Parts: sequence; structure tokens; C-alpha cells
Amino acid sequence: MQEKNLHPNDPATGNALARLRARMSPQSLFRADRIAKINEGYVKGPNDKALDEAVDQMLDDQAAFHASTGYAKAEADRIRALFVIGESGSGKSTAIRRLFALKEQLQPYVDDYGQNVQLAYSFKAPKPTTAKLVAKTGLRTIGYPIERDDQANVMWDLFREQLKEREVLWLHVDEMQHVVKGSNHATVQDTADVVKNLLQLEDWPLNAIFSGVPGLAAFLEHEDGQLKNRCKILRFEPLRQGQDTRFVQRMVEGIIVRHAEMKPLEALLSEEFANRLLHAASGAFGTSIQITRSAIFGALRAGREEVHPEDFELAYAQSSGCRPGENVFAVANWRSINPSRALHDLVAKYQESEKEALKARSRRG
Repeated sequence: MQEKNLHPNDPATGNALARLRARMSPQSLFRADRIAKINEGYVKGPNDKALDEAVDQMLDDQAAFHASTGYAKAEADRIRALFVIGESGSGKSTAIRRLFALKEQLQPYVDDYGQNVQLAYSFKAPKPTTAKLVAKTGLRTIGYPIERDDQANVMWDLFREQLKEREVLWLHVDEMQHVVKGSNHATVQDTADVVKNLLQLEDWPLNAIFSGVPGLAAFLEHEDGQLKNRCKILRFEPLRQGQDTRFVQRMVEGIIVRHAEMKPLEALLSEEFANRLLHAASGAFGTSIQITRSAIFGALRAGREEVHPEDFELAYAQSSGCRPGENVFAVANWRSINPSRALHDLVAKYQESEKEALKARSRRG
């Protein structure tokens, strides 16, 4: 999948952003460009190797499919799907998009007729995830103009036809857990049939990666086993204090020193600080990176080239909305804090006001 790397002044970014940049001071523009450069830095995660190996195996199968004849073709390309399952913020989507962007075998090319051929595409599963909406979203993603709203089977046949005609070898469908959430048994089964149908294109070895949060596992457990027999499953497990603490220490230092070209205070490199970060992110690898980058950006806006613990405190406060006494980076009893309940006081206040409003309506009624 070729990812666009647009310059901020490229017309494709739109006139609004160009005007925004034109009205910023040179200092602000310099800071914005530094932020962009830091965001481009990639942190290799603990699951990258397993993901790369799984995709390489499937690429080998696609190549074997081309070299096989007769009944052997089916054996050469039996595994066509990879399900990547992990909590939100685990870094799975970023890892997949980066892999598509860097895999030499999947780079776009110009064919003998001067046509651009893109071998891999990525899109998010629509909500609700129905066969028809998946086909429509997929068609738009690969650049096919949809002129009318046909029946699901017609849209799906068209999508399959266009994938083969455009020589698409890989699809990545993100947020695939939508297929289960809020769907009835018939809808889930319908989508399962669609996915199996997609992976059985005649004479075309399409591979697909489906990623989502753990609810996606219910989709695999739901269907009749045919899909599970044709796929690989990769878990993006949460990072854990203790076994992953040293990894997080190196990650924080790497982002600050190598990506941002700044200096961390010594306190940021301690085991305790790494564990605080892990706790604040609920073990999510991608969220840990986001908090670290936000802290760096705060230091830049403060005019410093040195990142302080207070920058992480502010970054967490802004991202979680927690009260000062419940900031993981500010209090001594940080292990007792539940980051997922950072807004619990506001939720409780809202629920109480709703209860009082209901009582008032009852009295009036």
C-alpha cells in the first residue's frame, strides 16, 4: 500500500491548510514541521516480527500459486486471511499500514499499458458491517466509481470482479469487530459467508488482513470452522509491567533522543517512570507512544529542548481528562488509579442529574 507523504504546501493538502500555515509565525511553522517529523518516526513493536513473518509466509503462498498447476493451486494458497486482534491503542493498525508501505513485493508499479497498479489497499469496516456496505466501501477504496445502489449480491460480484481486474493482491480491513457488535446472528453469518467468498476468488489469490479489538474473536468463534481453517491469527497482547518495563524505557529514550532530537531528564528513564507510563496507557503499546509524543510536543510549545516528567503529567491530563489528584504521573499511589475511569466523577454527576430530572418529570406527571 503506497502511503502519500505530502509536503505541507502540496496543493493536495487543501487551501484551508495552506492558508492556516500562511498565517502562522515562522517559529510556529518550525515547531509544526518538527512535530510532523517526530510523528513520522516509527517505533518497532514487540509484535512486528511475528506480523512480518506471517505476511511473508502468505506472500510465499501467493508466489507458489502462480507456479502451481491443476489441483496443486488450491494447496499452494490455502491460507488467505490473517486476523490481527488486540485492544484499542495496541498499535496493530499502524504496524499493518507500515508493513504494506514498506514491503518491496507490494509496492505499486506502472504496467506495460502505462496504468498504475496498486497491489494493496486498506480501509475501515463500515458500521454496521454488512455485505453490501463492505463491498461499497471496498469499491470506493480501490477507486471504482459507484453509479447506482444495487443489491448486495450485485455489489459483491462487482467488488470481486474489480479486485481481480485491478490485480489487487492484498486487502486490509480495519475495525472488523463491527461485524459482531450490535449485529444479529443472521447478519454475522452473512458477513462470515461474504468473507469466505472473498477469499475464494477463482484463479486469483487475494489475501486479506482483518484487524480489530478482542470482540473480533467472537466472529471467528461464531462461524462454522471453514474460515478458521483458512486463516492465521495473531494477538497483539498488552505490554506488562516487569516483563516489558525495559522495553518501554528504551522506547521513551528512543523517541525523545532519536526522533525528537531532544534531551530527557534522567527521571524519565527510570523503571518506575516506565511502569507509570505502562499503567497510564493500560499496557497499550500505541497509546504509550502517543503519550510520549504529546509530552514532547508540550515541551516544544514551552520552548524547551528538554522533556520533563511534568510534560507527561500534562499530556496524560489532557488525553484522559482526569482530576489532578488522579493523575498517574503526579501522585504517589498511582498504582491504585484506574485510567479507564478517569471521568468517573463526571459520569456519576451526569447520572445523578438524569435521575433527579426523571424524578421531577414524574412529580409533574
